[in-house]
Amino acid sequence: MWIGQVAQVVSIALRTTVQYELGGKAVVQSRPHSPSEVGRKTGRFAFVTQRVTATPVTNPAPCRSRCLSHVQARCLSVLVVGCSLWTLTSSLWHYPHSLAYFNELAGGPRRGAEHLLNSNIDWGQDLLHLERWIRSQPGNEPVFLAFDNYYNPFVLEIPRIAPWPLRSGHKAVLEGKPNDNVLTIPEGYYAISANQLYEFPWPLRDRDGTQYHLDLRPMEALRAMEPVGWVGYSIRIYTASQMTAAYQP
Repeated sequence: MWIGQVAQVVSIALRTTVQYELGGKAVVQSRPHSPSEVGRKTGRFAFVTQRVTATPVTNPAPCRSRCLSHVQARCLSVLVVGCSLWTLTSSLWHYPHSLAYFNELAGGPRRGAEHLLNSNIDWGQDLLHLERWIRSQPGNEPVFLAFDNYYNPFVLEIPRIAPWPLRSGHKAVLEGKPNDNVLTIPEGYYAISANQLYEFPWPLRDRDGTQYHLDLRPMEALRAMEPVGWVGYSIRIYTASQMTAAYQP
């Protein structure tokens, strides 16, 4: 019987633990007792259980770092979700004119041509929207078109559109000496592609398909004016009086 008791004491002694409380957490380390920790009492073996309480080591840096990382991760998640929702809402708001879309940080699609031109703005996607705009306007004034694309817009037979009358190579001026070639601005609307307005070097087409370039002299002044109409975001519409003002020195 005493052999069983001895075996039990040895087993317990080998499994006795010393608990260190560090930073509020119990760290359990197993070690065997030394012989001095085991004594005799009333003819039986007894063992001593030792509990050592160490001074807590206070080091808030790891905890603070973990908390900061958690806050940063949450903020990043909120930022990503917010930006995604903003982009989605802004893009859908400007549908179906998505080709010329620029977000609000770039000034929106109306200022997109200040950043990029050519196929980033105009693939001819707004030509049929121009037809709708023309049909919504009263009267029969012509709409002089500077259309920037590979194909001839006149094959669509859109009512009231006419070739752009103010072409490059013209030396005419609004006012001059009696012998000067005086420029005449025909009455009507002037619908111009953003590419042409920002002087992208692309030829236009006459009714018969002949290519020509428009007169770039008034473009800088036109860019500073508010057009009377927008067709999508690739075509802006001006009046004859605005064209006249743009040619003023």
